[in-house]
Formats: sequence, structure tokens, C-alpha cells
Amino acid sequence: MPATASADAILALPSLISMWDFAEPGGDRVGRGPRPCALHERGGATARVEGGVWSPYSARFQPGAWLEAPFAESQQLDLRGEVTLISWVWREPKDHTECQAVAGRWLETGRQRQYCLFIDLRIHDSQEQGALHVSNVGGPTPGERWCMDAAIGGSAMTMGRWHCMVGTFARGEACFYLDGVLDRRERFNPYAYPGPLHRSDADFTVGAVHRGGSFGNWFTGRMGGLAVCSTALDAATVARISRR
Repeated sequence: MPATASADAILALPSLISMWDFAEPGGDRVGRGPRPCALHERGGATARVEGGVWSPYSARFQPGAWLEAPFAESQQLDLRGEVTLISWVWREPKDHTECQAVAGRWLETGRQRQYCLFIDLRIHDSQEQGALHVSNVGGPTPGERWCMDAAIGGSAMTMGRWHCMVGTFARGEACFYLDGVLDRRERFNPYAYPGPLHRSDADFTVGAVHRGGSFGNWFTGRMGGLAVCSTALDAATVARISRR
């Protein structure tokens, strides 16, 4: 399956910080952009497979392995006022019952939550949708056991095809876009949420987050592109960069 979405369109975004096209054969995934950082393999190898979006290849994630940019190497991704995360994902069946972390700065163990794309959060009567989790406190939502704050889409993300997930936060509002369209859900997308986001020393992780003293919330499937921007992209820009 050839790459069809243009990485050049991502590299041309004025607020791009770093993007990854997963073309490397393995090991470190080297970022591109004005302030790039590298993603390092953790827990084992993350295989490169044929068929991607921003390159002819993608990274295949399985439970137990993830990618990580330590905070000391990725402080440019500490974004409190505005942020956009973009990820192309191809879901595969999972062998666990947890939600799936796609990418972000979301250290639950150390109460250092900031922002993260998820699938299948299972909060607020949701399941199988995509979401942008956000936190302005770092820990659970006050009065709750977990963080309950997220822009959660209204559509189930099917398996066995490419989906473009885009999450944005700015001016007290989080939004989740699926395949270039705001995936509206009453009360939850858009999601009103006061900023700024929590000041965090968390690592940037891809395919998992650290919670309960260990890593989990494994993403299962392929990733064909990932990018972080320092502003919230508008709807027209999201639609343009989500085309294949």
C-alpha cells in the first residue's frame, strides 16, 4: 500500500514542532520539523511494516512495546496554552480490555497528565471512539477517581483501515477530529475546558502511557504518521491535511 497523504503538507504547517513518518527500519524514529526530537524504542522492538501514509512504511505496535521521547530531549512538546496532535492509525484487534493510548504527555503515575490522544476511553458512556484527553491539574478530575476530561468523538473507529486522528486544544476548548471532520458529540465534542494545561515534566510516549506504577493502555495496530503543533489548527486546515 503506497503512501498517499503528503508529509510535505505537514512540514509546511507554520506551528509544526516535530513530525514522524516511521520510515526508519527500526530503532530510533527521527523527528522532522523546526524543533524535532527522536522517539526511542522501549520494552522491545517496534517493527516497521510496509504500507504507510506519510511514507511507504508504518510502525506496528503490540502490547509490551512503545516509543518514547524523554522529557530532557522533548521539552519543546510541553505545551500548555495551545496544542494539536495528528496521528494516522490503523487499528487491529487487541488482547486486553484497557483503553488505548496513541500519543501524548500523559504520566498518570506521577500526576503529570497534560494532553494525549486515546481510543476507547470508556468514560461518559463511550466506547471505540477517538478522544483528546486534557488535564489542567495533572491528576484525576477533582472528585473523581480518574481524569474525566476529554473531547470524545461520536463515531466508532473501525479496524482494518486508515483513520486520521486530530486533537486540538486552545482558548478553553478541546476538539477531536476524525478523518478531517469534527466528530461532534453533544457535551463532549467540542469540550469546554479551562486552561492552561498542567505544567508537566512527563516524557512524550507513543503507544502506551505510564499508570499505576507500570506501562499500559497499549495501542494495537499501525501508525503511519504522527505530528505535534504548538497551535490549535483550524477546521479547514485539519480537513486539508487529513486527505488521502
